[in-house]
Amino acid sequence: MRPATGVRSIGSPAGRARCRRGLQRQRRLAQAVSRKRQGSAGRHRATVRLARHHRRVRDIRHHFLHQVSNGQVLLADRWFASSRICSRCGTRNPGLTLADRVFDCECGLRLDRDLNAAVNLAAWGETHCDSQVREPEARAPVINVRRREGTGPRVR
Repeated sequence: MRPATGVRSIGSPAGRARCRRGLQRQRRLAQAVSRKRQGSAGRHRATVRLARHHRRVRDIRHHFLHQVSNGQVLLADRWFASSRICSRCGTRNPGLTLADRVFDCECGLRLDRDLNAAVNLAAWGETHCDSQVREPEARAPVINVRRREGTGPRVR
């Protein structure tokens, strides 16, 4: 199982920006540029292809960042035993060590340790979220409509 960049509130792991798939293509395009004669039209075309590929990778990364950056981050207590608590029945498993990668509970739940911890942290966040949510700032209407030189927006 590959590491995820995060976990969604439903417990499924969030994906990663899939930029590594194009590394072989990028290597081939860069090699094509280096094999062309400097100043030639062929080198210019190869450089344009490589730049287009770099732009695609950049756009994929930016798109991924915009998708995942609208969430809210809450910090749980460092000693909150998120991976030792059963996400179904709530019982604590004190015998769980870091070497145990699968969480087994007496209620029958068998889950990946990190996934169980993510579900527990999501439930913790829902119960502790209300006190930490900040209201957006109230905006007053701008009354300086003409915007003459030397004047800025003035609010009531």
